[in-house]
Amino acid sequence: MATVHFMHGFIGSGKTTIARQLAKELPAVRLNNDDWMMPLYGRGPHGDKHDDYWMRIHKIHWDLARDIIRAGADVIMDYGCWSKSGRKEWAERALEFADRVVFHNVKCDIDVARARCVRRTESGDSELFVCANAFDALLPKFEPISEDEGFNVITYKNNSESADGDYEIKDWRYAAYILPVREINGKKQVAFSVYTKSDWHGMIGGRIDDFETPHQAICREVCEELGECARFMADNTIEVPEKFRTPIRDAVYRRARNEEWTIFIAKVPADTELAFCEKGNSGFDIRWLDIDVLTDETVMRLVGVCEFNARVLIPAIKDL
Repeated sequence: MATVHFMHGFIGSGKTTIARQLAKELPAVRLNNDDWMMPLYGRGPHGDKHDDYWMRIHKIHWDLARDIIRAGADVIMDYGCWSKSGRKEWAERALEFADRVVFHNVKCDIDVARARCVRRTESGDSELFVCANAFDALLPKFEPISEDEGFNVITYKNNSESADGDYEIKDWRYAAYILPVREINGKKQVAFSVYTKSDWHGMIGGRIDDFETPHQAICREVCEELGECARFMADNTIEVPEKFRTPIRDAVYRRARNEEWTIFIAKVPADTELAFCEKGNSGFDIRWLDIDVLTDETVMRLVGVCEFNARVLIPAIKDL
Protein backbone atom coordinates (compact mmCIF):
# COMPACT_ATOMS: atom_id res chain seq x y z
CA MET A 1 0.00 0.00 0.00
CA ALA A 2 1.27 3.48 -0.89
CA THR A 3 2.04 5.08 2.48
CA VAL A 4 2.88 8.51 3.83
CA HIS A 5 4.98 8.18 6.99
CA PHE A 6 4.98 11.11 9.42
CA MET A 7 7.74 11.46 12.02
CA HIS A 8 6.47 12.65 15.39
CA GLY A 9 8.57 13.77 18.32
CA PHE A 10 10.11 16.78 20.03
CA ILE A 11 13.38 18.46 19.07
CA GLY A 12 16.36 16.20 19.77
CA SER A 13 14.30 13.00 20.10
CA GLY A 14 16.11 11.41 17.17
CA LYS A 15 13.40 11.64 14.50
CA THR A 16 15.78 12.21 11.61
CA THR A 17 18.11 9.37 12.64
CA ILE A 18 15.18 6.96 12.57
CA ALA A 19 13.71 8.54 9.42
CA ARG A 20 16.97 7.93 7.56
CA GLN A 21 16.95 4.29 8.62
CA LEU A 22 13.31 3.96 7.58
CA ALA A 23 14.12 5.43 4.17
CA LYS A 24 16.67 2.66 3.60
CA GLU A 25 14.56 -0.21 4.89
CA LEU A 26 11.20 0.57 3.28
CA PRO A 27 12.57 2.05 0.89
CA ALA A 28 11.08 5.54 0.83
CA VAL A 29 11.89 9.15 -0.06
CA ARG A 30 12.54 11.33 3.01
CA LEU A 31 11.52 14.99 2.97
CA ASN A 32 13.02 17.21 5.67
CA ASN A 33 12.99 21.00 5.94
CA ASP A 34 16.47 21.34 7.44
CA ASP A 35 17.95 19.53 4.43
CA TRP A 36 16.47 22.22 2.18
CA MET A 37 16.75 25.35 4.33
CA MET A 38 20.54 25.42 4.54
CA PRO A 39 21.29 24.90 0.80
CA LEU A 40 18.58 27.37 -0.26
CA TYR A 41 18.76 30.08 2.38
CA GLY A 42 21.95 29.47 4.36
CA ARG A 43 22.38 28.53 8.00
CA GLY A 44 19.98 30.37 10.29
CA PRO A 45 18.80 32.28 12.15
CA HIS A 46 16.59 33.81 9.47
CA GLY A 47 14.60 36.13 11.69
CA ASP A 48 11.21 37.20 10.38
CA LYS A 49 11.86 35.42 7.06
CA HIS A 50 11.99 31.97 8.65
CA ASP A 51 8.25 31.20 8.43
CA ASP A 52 8.06 32.31 4.81
CA TYR A 53 11.06 30.16 3.87
CA TRP A 54 9.62 27.21 5.76
CA MET A 55 6.22 27.46 4.06
CA ARG A 56 7.78 27.67 0.60
CA ILE A 57 9.63 24.39 1.22
CA HIS A 58 6.56 22.87 2.87
CA LYS A 59 4.47 23.48 -0.27
CA ILE A 60 7.13 21.93 -2.48
CA HIS A 61 7.29 18.90 -0.20
CA TRP A 62 3.56 18.23 -0.49
CA ASP A 63 3.72 18.47 -4.27
CA LEU A 64 6.70 16.09 -4.26
CA ALA A 65 4.96 13.69 -1.86
CA ARG A 66 1.99 13.37 -4.21
CA ASP A 67 4.28 12.72 -7.21
CA ILE A 68 6.36 10.17 -5.30
CA ILE A 69 3.28 8.23 -4.17
CA ARG A 70 1.92 8.21 -7.71
CA ALA A 71 5.27 6.85 -8.91
CA GLY A 72 4.86 3.89 -6.54
CA ALA A 73 7.16 4.75 -3.63
CA ASP A 74 6.50 5.64 0.02
CA VAL A 75 7.18 9.09 1.47
CA ILE A 76 8.58 10.05 4.88
CA MET A 77 7.58 13.53 6.05
CA ASP A 78 10.42 14.12 8.51
CA TYR A 79 8.94 17.05 10.38
CA GLY A 80 7.71 16.66 13.95
CA CYS A 81 3.93 16.95 13.77
CA TRP A 82 3.72 18.68 17.12
CA SER A 83 0.05 19.68 17.22
CA LYS A 84 -3.01 17.45 17.34
CA SER A 85 -4.88 19.67 14.88
CA GLY A 86 -1.89 19.67 12.50
CA ARG A 87 -1.67 15.87 12.56
CA LYS A 88 -5.36 15.57 11.69
CA GLU A 89 -5.05 18.08 8.85
CA TRP A 90 -1.91 16.48 7.39
CA ALA A 91 -3.27 12.93 7.66
CA GLU A 92 -6.46 13.90 5.84
CA ARG A 93 -4.41 15.65 3.18
CA ALA A 94 -2.13 12.66 2.71
CA LEU A 95 -5.05 10.25 2.37
CA GLU A 96 -6.25 12.22 -0.65
CA PHE A 97 -3.46 10.56 -2.65
CA ALA A 98 -2.08 7.73 -0.46
CA ASP A 99 -3.61 4.46 0.78
CA ARG A 100 -2.31 4.68 4.31
CA VAL A 101 -0.83 7.06 6.87
CA VAL A 102 1.54 5.93 9.63
CA PHE A 103 2.89 8.08 12.45
CA HIS A 104 6.32 7.12 13.79
CA ASN A 105 6.32 8.29 17.41
CA VAL A 106 9.90 8.84 18.64
CA LYS A 107 10.08 9.03 22.42
CA CYS A 108 13.10 10.32 24.29
CA ASP A 109 13.82 11.50 27.83
CA ILE A 110 13.72 15.30 27.93
CA ASP A 111 17.19 15.65 29.46
CA VAL A 112 18.72 13.50 26.73
CA ALA A 113 16.92 15.44 23.97
CA ARG A 114 17.97 18.78 25.48
CA ALA A 115 21.61 17.69 25.60
CA ARG A 116 21.49 16.59 21.96
CA CYS A 117 20.10 19.96 20.88
CA VAL A 118 22.78 21.88 22.71
CA ARG A 119 25.52 19.68 21.18
CA ARG A 120 24.16 20.12 17.67
CA THR A 121 23.82 23.88 18.02
CA GLU A 122 27.33 24.28 19.41
CA SER A 123 28.86 22.08 16.70
CA GLY A 124 26.99 23.82 13.85
CA ASP A 125 25.43 20.55 12.64
CA SER A 126 21.89 21.90 12.58
CA GLU A 127 20.06 24.70 10.78
CA LEU A 128 18.18 25.32 14.03
CA PHE A 129 19.76 27.33 16.84
CA VAL A 130 18.30 25.67 19.92
CA CYS A 131 20.01 26.42 23.22
CA ALA A 132 18.75 24.97 26.50
CA ASN A 133 16.53 28.02 27.16
CA ALA A 134 14.98 27.87 23.68
CA PHE A 135 14.39 24.13 24.09
CA ASP A 136 12.48 24.70 27.34
CA ALA A 137 10.50 27.60 25.85
CA LEU A 138 9.32 25.46 22.92
CA LEU A 139 8.41 22.41 25.00
CA PRO A 140 4.88 23.62 25.99
CA LYS A 141 4.00 23.82 22.27
CA PHE A 142 4.51 20.06 21.86
CA GLU A 143 1.37 17.88 22.03
CA PRO A 144 2.26 14.16 22.24
CA ILE A 145 0.25 11.90 19.96
CA SER A 146 -2.51 9.99 21.76
CA GLU A 147 -4.53 6.85 21.13
CA ASP A 148 -7.81 8.73 20.77
CA GLU A 149 -6.53 10.35 17.55
CA GLY A 150 -7.11 7.02 15.82
CA PHE A 151 -3.90 6.83 13.78
CA ASN A 152 -1.67 3.86 13.02
CA VAL A 153 1.28 4.59 15.32
CA ILE A 154 4.68 2.90 15.64
CA THR A 155 6.57 3.91 18.77
CA TYR A 156 10.34 4.01 19.25
CA LYS A 157 12.43 4.58 22.36
CA ASN A 158 15.56 6.55 21.53
CA ASN A 159 17.32 7.35 24.79
CA SER A 160 20.91 6.68 23.75
CA GLU A 161 23.23 9.41 24.99
CA SER A 162 25.04 9.51 21.63
CA ALA A 163 24.09 12.15 19.08
CA ASP A 164 22.88 9.51 16.65
CA GLY A 165 21.85 6.90 19.19
CA ASP A 166 20.49 3.49 18.44
CA TYR A 167 16.76 3.02 18.74
CA GLU A 168 14.70 0.09 19.90
CA ILE A 169 12.23 -1.64 17.60
CA LYS A 170 10.42 -4.56 19.16
CA ASP A 171 10.96 -7.61 16.98
CA TRP A 172 7.59 -9.02 15.89
CA ARG A 173 8.78 -12.22 14.26
CA TYR A 174 5.71 -14.31 15.02
CA ALA A 175 1.98 -13.80 14.78
CA ALA A 176 -1.26 -15.62 15.55
CA TYR A 177 -4.35 -15.33 13.37
CA ILE A 178 -7.86 -16.74 13.46
CA LEU A 179 -10.18 -17.59 10.60
CA PRO A 180 -13.84 -17.74 11.72
CA VAL A 181 -15.90 -20.15 9.60
CA ARG A 182 -19.68 -20.25 9.22
CA GLU A 183 -21.92 -22.27 6.89
CA ILE A 184 -24.88 -20.76 5.03
CA ASN A 185 -27.01 -22.76 2.58
CA GLY A 186 -24.39 -25.47 2.47
CA LYS A 187 -21.56 -23.08 1.60
CA LYS A 188 -18.76 -22.24 4.01
CA GLN A 189 -17.68 -18.64 4.51
CA VAL A 190 -14.67 -17.13 6.26
CA ALA A 191 -14.32 -13.74 7.97
CA PHE A 192 -11.56 -11.26 7.15
CA SER A 193 -10.67 -7.83 8.42
CA VAL A 194 -10.73 -5.41 5.49
CA TYR A 195 -9.07 -2.01 5.31
CA THR A 196 -11.90 -0.02 3.79
CA LYS A 197 -9.82 2.61 1.98
CA SER A 198 -7.72 0.16 -0.03
CA ASP A 199 -9.79 -3.06 0.14
CA TRP A 200 -6.76 -4.82 1.62
CA HIS A 201 -7.76 -8.12 3.28
CA GLY A 202 -6.12 -9.64 6.33
CA MET A 203 -6.87 -12.24 8.96
CA ILE A 204 -8.00 -11.32 12.45
CA GLY A 205 -5.13 -11.35 14.92
CA GLY A 206 -1.59 -10.06 15.21
CA ARG A 207 1.77 -10.27 16.93
CA ILE A 208 2.52 -12.56 19.83
CA ASP A 209 3.74 -10.58 22.83
CA ASP A 210 6.62 -11.71 24.99
CA PHE A 211 5.81 -14.76 27.15
CA GLU A 212 2.50 -15.44 25.35
CA THR A 213 1.55 -18.72 23.76
CA PRO A 214 -0.12 -18.50 20.32
CA HIS A 215 -3.47 -19.41 21.89
CA GLN A 216 -3.14 -16.71 24.55
CA ALA A 217 -2.24 -14.22 21.82
CA ILE A 218 -5.24 -15.04 19.68
CA CYS A 219 -7.61 -14.79 22.66
CA ARG A 220 -6.21 -11.33 23.43
CA GLU A 221 -6.24 -10.20 19.79
CA VAL A 222 -9.83 -11.34 19.22
CA CYS A 223 -11.04 -9.34 22.21
CA GLU A 224 -8.99 -6.30 21.19
CA GLU A 225 -10.18 -6.31 17.58
CA LEU A 226 -13.74 -7.63 17.90
CA GLY A 227 -14.64 -7.01 21.53
CA GLU A 228 -15.44 -9.26 24.47
CA CYS A 229 -18.55 -10.55 22.69
CA ALA A 230 -16.24 -12.54 20.36
CA ARG A 231 -14.36 -14.34 23.13
CA PHE A 232 -16.51 -17.46 22.58
CA MET A 233 -14.82 -17.82 19.19
CA ALA A 234 -11.30 -17.62 20.58
CA ASP A 235 -12.06 -20.15 23.28
CA ASN A 236 -13.16 -22.79 20.73
CA THR A 237 -10.42 -22.77 18.13
CA ILE A 238 -8.59 -25.52 16.27
CA GLU A 239 -4.92 -24.85 15.66
CA VAL A 240 -3.75 -25.59 12.13
CA PRO A 241 -0.73 -27.91 12.56
CA GLU A 242 1.45 -26.36 9.85
CA LYS A 243 2.59 -22.75 10.26
CA PHE A 244 2.55 -20.31 7.36
CA ARG A 245 5.85 -18.60 6.61
CA THR A 246 6.10 -15.54 4.39
CA PRO A 247 8.68 -12.89 3.49
CA ILE A 248 7.49 -9.45 4.57
CA ARG A 249 8.49 -6.53 2.39
CA ASP A 250 7.21 -3.76 4.66
CA ALA A 251 9.90 -4.62 7.19
CA VAL A 252 9.67 -1.57 9.43
CA TYR A 253 5.89 -1.43 9.69
CA ARG A 254 5.58 -5.20 10.23
CA ARG A 255 8.64 -5.27 12.55
CA ALA A 256 10.14 -8.29 10.76
CA ARG A 257 11.62 -9.32 7.47
CA ASN A 258 9.96 -12.73 7.70
CA GLU A 259 6.94 -13.88 9.63
CA GLU A 260 5.76 -17.22 10.89
CA TRP A 261 2.03 -17.45 11.53
CA THR A 262 0.18 -19.81 13.80
CA ILE A 263 -3.31 -20.01 12.32
CA PHE A 264 -6.48 -21.02 14.14
CA ILE A 265 -9.87 -21.82 12.66
CA ALA A 266 -13.15 -21.57 14.57
CA LYS A 267 -16.59 -22.80 13.51
CA VAL A 268 -19.30 -20.35 14.54
CA PRO A 269 -23.11 -20.29 14.16
CA ALA A 270 -24.52 -19.35 10.76
CA ASP A 271 -26.02 -16.12 12.10
CA THR A 272 -22.73 -14.87 13.60
CA GLU A 273 -22.00 -11.24 12.78
CA LEU A 274 -18.67 -9.63 13.65
CA ALA A 275 -17.60 -5.99 13.78
CA PHE A 276 -14.14 -4.46 14.03
CA CYS A 277 -13.88 -2.23 17.09
CA GLU A 278 -10.20 -1.92 18.07
CA LYS A 279 -9.35 1.52 19.45
CA GLY A 280 -6.77 3.53 17.57
CA ASN A 281 -7.04 1.39 14.43
CA SER A 282 -9.87 2.90 12.45
CA GLY A 283 -10.77 2.20 8.85
CA PHE A 284 -11.27 -1.56 9.22
CA ASP A 285 -14.40 -3.64 8.71
CA ILE A 286 -15.19 -7.37 8.94
CA ARG A 287 -16.48 -9.17 5.86
CA TRP A 288 -17.70 -12.73 5.31
CA LEU A 289 -16.43 -14.23 2.04
CA ASP A 290 -16.81 -17.62 0.36
CA ILE A 291 -13.78 -19.88 0.93
CA ASP A 292 -12.89 -19.58 -2.76
CA VAL A 293 -11.32 -16.25 -1.84
CA LEU A 294 -8.51 -18.14 -0.09
CA THR A 295 -6.99 -19.01 -3.47
CA ASP A 296 -7.75 -15.70 -5.19
CA GLU A 297 -4.40 -13.99 -5.87
CA THR A 298 -6.07 -10.59 -6.32
CA VAL A 299 -7.14 -10.77 -2.65
CA MET A 300 -4.49 -13.01 -1.04
CA ARG A 301 -1.42 -11.02 -2.06
CA LEU A 302 1.35 -12.28 0.21
CA VAL A 303 3.97 -14.55 -1.29
CA GLY A 304 2.95 -18.21 -1.03
CA VAL A 305 -0.35 -17.65 0.76
CA CYS A 306 -2.64 -19.04 -1.98
CA GLU A 307 -0.62 -22.24 -2.24
CA PHE A 308 -0.65 -22.64 1.55
CA ASN A 309 -4.39 -22.01 1.71
CA ALA A 310 -5.15 -24.57 -1.02
CA ARG A 311 -2.92 -27.21 0.53
CA VAL A 312 -3.56 -26.63 4.26
CA LEU A 313 -6.35 -24.21 5.17
CA ILE A 314 -9.14 -25.20 2.79
CA PRO A 315 -8.90 -28.94 3.65
CA ALA A 316 -8.92 -28.06 7.36
CA ILE A 317 -12.01 -25.88 6.90
CA LYS A 318 -13.83 -28.57 4.94
CA ASP A 319 -13.14 -31.03 7.77
CA LEU A 320 -14.89 -28.80 10.33
